[in-house]
Amino acid sequence: MDLSAYPQQQGQMTILRVDGTGGTFDSVLPVTPRLTFTRISDGEQRVLDGGEAGMTIPFEALDVPWADHTPPEDSCTSNFCVNPDGLTIEQAALAAHGIISICPTEGTPSDSATWGTVKSIY
Repeated sequence: MDLSAYPQQQGQMTILRVDGTGGTFDSVLPVTPRLTFTRISDGEQRVLDGGEAGMTIPFEALDVPWADHTPPEDSCTSNFCVNPDGLTIEQAALAAHGIISICPTEGTPSDSATWGTVKSIY
């Protein structure tokens, strides 16, 4: 699976600051995929391009916590840390995946090696 060569739609994010340390956000990310199916017996492939089929999958994340953390020098350019102490689940009607924050969790040393990495779990 990868992205369709057809244009992708723009997503949307609404950020709410609750206090000086952070808040929550809601997001919608429409994805138009290209799916490649491979038959195991002979390796023949078939491609379903979501752009040609008019297929868009809207991934949504609702009420996700975020925190305002000052990153270590030379690590990244943002202090916007998504759910720093947990897993964020983005989901659609037939799909879901989790994303681990780029920010260190509480108790993790705040050196540049712990910042700037996003891990996805499918």
